[in-house]
Amino acid sequence: MPTEVAVMIFESMDSLRDVMATIRTCRKAYKIYQKCTAPIAKVHILRMLDTSHFKLPVMAMASRDVDATKSVSIKKFFDQYIRRTGPWPASCFSMEMVKGLPSFLHAARFLVVDMFKGRSPQGDDSLDASPTELARAVDAVCMFETASNLFHRLPGADGELMGVAPYPEMEKDFWAMFSSREWGHAQTVADLLWGCLCCVIHGQWLPRQPDPSDTEGLCAGIGYKYPDCRCAEHHGVEAFAAMAGAENLYKWTTWYSTNDHLPHPIPQHLKAFIAPLQPDPNNEYYKDLPDQCQGTQRLSIPRFQLDDNVLDEEVIKALTWVPGAAKLFNCRGAELRGFPSLEFWDKETLEIYKEQWRAMYHDTMGDYVSDDDNAT
Repeated sequence: MPTEVAVMIFESMDSLRDVMATIRTCRKAYKIYQKCTAPIAKVHILRMLDTSHFKLPVMAMASRDVDATKSVSIKKFFDQYIRRTGPWPASCFSMEMVKGLPSFLHAARFLVVDMFKGRSPQGDDSLDASPTELARAVDAVCMFETASNLFHRLPGADGELMGVAPYPEMEKDFWAMFSSREWGHAQTVADLLWGCLCCVIHGQWLPRQPDPSDTEGLCAGIGYKYPDCRCAEHHGVEAFAAMAGAENLYKWTTWYSTNDHLPHPIPQHLKAFIAPLQPDPNNEYYKDLPDQCQGTQRLSIPRFQLDDNVLDEEVIKALTWVPGAAKLFNCRGAELRGFPSLEFWDKETLEIYKEQWRAMYHDTMGDYVSDDDNAT
């Protein structure tokens, strides 16, 4: 069988399991697979992802192989992915990514999907998240996943998180590579991840309070005592939430919803992460890192998302102001529900929202006239 035909067969297979089963039963197929692994991997990865939103998930997977304690390893990743300006060759993809992506994507989508619930004018779920809206939110999760792997996680599958990056200047360089639009997405998702961790800390996934006798819990772990716990306000907790990893947050939130106690590793991970931050409680480096880096670039067009269906920044600014929303909707009294997911909306979603709003308030609908227009 010609190599080209074999590669096409591998690429057309439904799953990695089918690929592995084939190469285990045919020596020639195995040799072809070994020779053409990257192109096969690329096809399988692009099948899992929106073609406009594949770069950041791929970087989240590729960064797992980086040693955060070695600048050479980080630089190699920068050159391979972050600084690449042309099309991504097959060498940017691997079968390890094919293995890791499904569980990561499942976790990331689980964490962000609630942002889009209840965003219709009626406050119900009639405006579900579209695939591209979810992809944008997942991309923002990927930005933190990549930053964690590059700068804050020791090597190994269960590498310990480090509160202080060994190479902070390279971390700033990483964030400076993103556009201002990608930054807005990242900031929104950072707040979301922080909220997920706070839910785990305070037991909000179940109608009960944490056990005040639990001396190993998160609250006690960073020096606060229940019921006067203010651990969620510690800047290290917010940074830890962003760097903990989507699959860890997914595991902790879903685990805690069906069990009586916190998963044992969380207090140890959290204490180790924030320990070097304790001497300076006013240190906001991790919390406000994107804000600090934003001044280093002026790009408003996302560098890693080939997506022109997202709302324009000017439209978003107008919608966050009630008179602006009313004027845009051409309907007096219009307002926009759905924050914080607005950053991720499709243009079509806004049109549907406008129609639903006008249909719901048809009796008060009329051409909107602003006070400024009246004055003239």
